[in-house]
Amino acid sequence: MQDQHFRRSFDFLLISAVCVALGGCAEAMPPEHKAAVLRMQGLGGKVLFAEGGYRLNMQNSRITDEDLKDLHKVQNLKGLDLQGARITDEGLQEIAKLKSLVSVTLTGTPTTPEGREALRKARPDMTVKH
Repeated sequence: MQDQHFRRSFDFLLISAVCVALGGCAEAMPPEHKAAVLRMQGLGGKVLFAEGGYRLNMQNSRITDEDLKDLHKVQNLKGLDLQGARITDEGLQEIAKLKSLVSVTLTGTPTTPEGREALRKARPDMTVKH
């Protein structure tokens, strides 16, 4: 329990540091964005700020197709690594809606070749790695 409290405190400090670097939380991180970031971290993900946007590493995390519906709240999401996650073709439909997303990694997921091809057709501007 104490470790979990420490981790949440650390996450809050990390997010606060990102806010300061971006010029303040009021503009940089709306409440729904912050809540989505914390939720992804609670599922075992790591959020990084790089290349003018966020990269979300959800490798081997507990993320589900349903959780992917919250990702639209993460502003300027550029990269998403779902390696080893248990998402399906249904979740790929949610990923296709993330207009700022530049790349997604699906290695080791139970997605089908047909589902990945549908994602590539829906988002030809996005790199889909498998």
